[in-house]
Amino acid sequence: MEIIEKNKFDITRPRNIFIGVMLIIAGVVWLLINFDYINEQLLNIITSWSVLLILIGAYLIALRKWLWGSVIFLHGVMFLIAEIMQIHIPYGKIIAPATIILLGLALIVRRK
Repeated sequence: MEIIEKNKFDITRPRNIFIGVMLIIAGVVWLLINFDYINEQLLNIITSWSVLLILIGAYLIALRKWLWGSVIFLHGVMFLIAEIMQIHIPYGKIIAPATIILLGLALIVRRK
């Protein structure tokens, strides 16, 4: 008889779902570009590095790597909003130190 551990998490399932959803989204965006429903400005936003950070963060969250996934995801969202609103964010003066402080706090209060 086989004993199944309830606490074990199959990491391949969320990864497969995430990759499948990303492939569907990529196909839909490709079709929308081919039929001229997406203009150049929106295409530049979709293919920006901040969206890449959002996707990497979402992927890590899907793998239940909450801390690093949320940090990367939130950085991507912050940079995407700044890019859309055309705001300059002083990363080295505000964001990087605040991120280090928050990561330190998260590691201290994190439960095992």
